[in-house]
Amino acid sequence: MKSKTPTHQEILKKYQENEADNHHTENVVLLAKHYGTKKKYEKAKEIQALHRKEGSLTLELASERNKLEKPLYKKMLVEVEEEKAVDVVVERIESSDNPKKTFFDELNNILKG
Repeated sequence: MKSKTPTHQEILKKYQENEADNHHTENVVLLAKHYGTKKKYEKAKEIQALHRKEGSLTLELASERNKLEKPLYKKMLVEVEEEKAVDVVVERIESSDNPKKTFFDELNNILKG
């Protein structure tokens, strides 16, 4: 049975939990898996394997990990905000008295302010 793909908000929650537990390398793997390329994911896994093997990261490897993380983190935040915006539009449609209202009708109403 295939597992459910997590929402962007669920990924953010997991990221925050990992940060609270000092699991920074696991977060790079998490971000690369969901927001990176195959190459970035493989690099994150490589960093994770070295981290586990050595028990800590060299300054150089930590820098490489952080360089990999930064754009992926930004991408996650953009996706989270977009997901929240869609949730607002869907909620407004579902609570509407007009059964013919579409997603784009409601989005246009929101954008017109």
